[in-house]
Amino acid sequence: MHIGGHQNIVSPEAYGIIDTAKLYQIASAVAIFDGKPLNSVNQVYLKFYSNGRVGTFYSYSPGDVSTLNPKRADVGYYQYKEKHIEIKSFFEHPQGGGWVKEQIVKLHADTIQSSKDQILTKYKVLPLSPTFLVYKPDW
Repeated sequence: MHIGGHQNIVSPEAYGIIDTAKLYQIASAVAIFDGKPLNSVNQVYLKFYSNGRVGTFYSYSPGDVSTLNPKRADVGYYQYKEKHIEIKSFFEHPQGGGWVKEQIVKLHADTIQSSKDQILTKYKVLPLSPTFLVYKPDW
């Protein structure tokens, strides 16, 4: 994965884990160190694009196509690596920012799991109407 000019060729094996025509909604999160569920889990959605990009959205409305406009997403990139998807996303914070890595694996046909920062997060797959597939990220 090359970040900057972003030269990422996505391996066909990636599409055995994720589907670019679907949306992934956070379903649960568990702390790895003690196995306890996190009490408050914000609504977060992942949308993968065929060009190695992934958007993290914090709002989605099935009746409003503009809620999945990539300009509203946090920027991320993905690639297939050793039987999982590796995502790098950029975050901003008043004290600085940087890239965060996470790994995605497929658990079932309707569930993927992410591991990042000592947290296991499960995402459920949501179908998307073809009208939501009109956007292409410009990052």
